[in-house]
Amino acid sequence: MSEYFLPYQDNWLNDQSKIKLWEKSRRIGATYVQAYEDVRDCLDKNVPDVWFSSADMTAAREYILYCEKYAGLLNSGAQSLGEIVIDKERDIKAFCIEFSNGTRINALSSNPTQFRSKGGKIILDEFAHAENPEELWKAAMPCITWGFPLRILSTHKGLESLFYKFIQDCKSGKKDWSLHRTTIHDAVNDGLVDKIFRTQTTSRERDAWLDNIKNDCFDELTWLQEYCCEAGDGGAGNVVQKFVNDCKFQNGKWIYSQESNVRAIKYYQDEPLHITCDFNKNPNSWILAHKTDDEVYFFDEIILENSETENNIAVFCERYPNHKSKIIINGDCSGRQDRSNSKYPDYVQIYNYLIEFGYKDVKIEVPFFNPDRHLRVAAWNQLIRDKDNNIGVYIDPKCQWLIYNCENLKKIAGSNKFKEATILQIEKNPKLKYLAHPFDAASYLTYYYWSVSKKIIESVKKPYEYIDPFWEKLKPKEERR
Repeated sequence: MSEYFLPYQDNWLNDQSKIKLWEKSRRIGATYVQAYEDVRDCLDKNVPDVWFSSADMTAAREYILYCEKYAGLLNSGAQSLGEIVIDKERDIKAFCIEFSNGTRINALSSNPTQFRSKGGKIILDEFAHAENPEELWKAAMPCITWGFPLRILSTHKGLESLFYKFIQDCKSGKKDWSLHRTTIHDAVNDGLVDKIFRTQTTSRERDAWLDNIKNDCFDELTWLQEYCCEAGDGGAGNVVQKFVNDCKFQNGKWIYSQESNVRAIKYYQDEPLHITCDFNKNPNSWILAHKTDDEVYFFDEIILENSETENNIAVFCERYPNHKSKIIINGDCSGRQDRSNSKYPDYVQIYNYLIEFGYKDVKIEVPFFNPDRHLRVAAWNQLIRDKDNNIGVYIDPKCQWLIYNCENLKKIAGSNKFKEATILQIEKNPKLKYLAHPFDAASYLTYYYWSVSKKIIESVKKPYEYIDPFWEKLKPKEERR
């Protein structure tokens, strides 16, 4: 099959070791070639059954499709059984293929209980990303007691993962497993891009392809872990990347460098003003901004403890009573929902209060549903400083809690989740309660206008006309049906 697979795939196929571990990049055809090995083992009756596990059932289904393809190419007479129940007591289901010699390939999710009482060849795909890798390993390892093969394939998920420990044990000689490593660069050098485009590509074309993949990553850690076979620092690193605060008050004015994201920002009453909101009650966080097509200027914040929406509205009206231009409301889509302690949703309250106060032009631009935090983080970091070092986010020093978030908001080791403080930690350090929510407020705005994925944001931006009950509450009385 050398003419069908790339060199690194052939290396994997030709390795007959009992236990193989593949430290790999995403989308290089690792699962694809593993499916061929498994079909071959079943046809040769080297194993009684193959048990394949991946992070979710969609990946299991993709693997089975590969197996069905190879079974057809090899004229195996295999029969696809579809999704069947393989354990009634535990309600365990699997996608199955049965061969004429009685062997089967079974594709499961990564639920550890599904491997109990199973025997045969074991494939642990994307092992580092299983819901509980330790328990999965405990359940799967005994399955190969009779000498059948075990395959572990995965991208990285931090230095604390069991997958990373296995790799270190292989390198140190503690485990005599066969270790393979294929980065995205290795795969490209072996002809991956040529195979994708079905033509001989130039060095410049291959470099551009790699650049596109890297630019689509959420952050540097994602690129390293998902494509470069690097575990990353795995620690609680900063959520906000490349943020520079080189601004200080000196001789009666703010002094800052050209590299600084923090600098004195002027408010303009004749320019559109954005209020972007996070409706957590403690603190209730609003950030105020002006924006252009390429940049956003956060000039003030309203961060109130134990505050309802009407309190934040009152503070805004007190600070900016003479604003003449448009006011655009952005933020958390949960503000569209009715609340038990109020007659109207948050955005209806804001709209009606501002109109009654006398502001002439108020517009609401809020997503139909909230994007995941990691997408908002990606959009934020892309705007903080792009690959050409252009700054897109500027923050006034009086936005102390937004700056505090940019400098102190951390992610959990080995993931893109925020490291949020516990109640006991907040009691010892009250400032910790201000982590996350001010950043959430600001990042709702940056994602709405500068999302990393244009396809995603177009599905998020649904006009309120589709939500009749909500939209009706915002219209002036004479325009209501």
